[in-house]
Amino acid sequence: MLKQFAYKQFGFISFKNDETILEQLSQLTDFIKVLFLKAGSKITIDFKQHTTETDTLYFINKSQIYKLTDSEKAEGILLYYNRDFYCVEIHDNEVSCDGILYNNVYEIPVIALSETESSTIQNIFDDIKYETNNDEVANEEMIRILLKQIIIKATRIWKSEHNINDTVNNQELNFLRKFSQLVELHFKNLHTVADYANLLFVTPKNLNKKVT
Repeated sequence: MLKQFAYKQFGFISFKNDETILEQLSQLTDFIKVLFLKAGSKITIDFKQHTTETDTLYFINKSQIYKLTDSEKAEGILLYYNRDFYCVEIHDNEVSCDGILYNNVYEIPVIALSETESSTIQNIFDDIKYETNNDEVANEEMIRILLKQIIIKATRIWKSEHNINDTVNNQELNFLRKFSQLVELHFKNLHTVADYANLLFVTPKNLNKKVT
């Protein structure tokens, strides 16, 4: 299901034990994605395999390579959207497309959900599915609000699990997030630590210390 709002695009795919999902996923390389997988599913992201022990959320950027390892045993929901749909109206902060779930030098953001958290997230997905299937007043804005709810809840869980709650840790996280954004933008023409240190107004030694 794909909703088109002028240049803004948003899609919703629900799947269960479905081999055809692999072909659908391969066609979505130009979109930013939120993937919800039920426990027992397997996925490979950037050549690293993950097996979900609990219901899990993955936040996948356009540049990342991903594939359901065993689609016949995978169950979940995929949201996909372009930057025009969500990002252009939100300033750079923790819950934007440039937030910590999409620009994270620590690791691929994997949000393992408790039973209560999973139930809450699935209820939001149900609301998104309804909005995607129907034409209502302020339909586009409602989908955007619901999407943002998922991102905010997942960001809170990730920060809590990584003890990113005090000012110092937040500053470090924001610095590393900015570094990740710059690499994403300039990796084709900037290749040295000194190049990125210059953009971040720090010394190469300081940058190397922060990212290693």
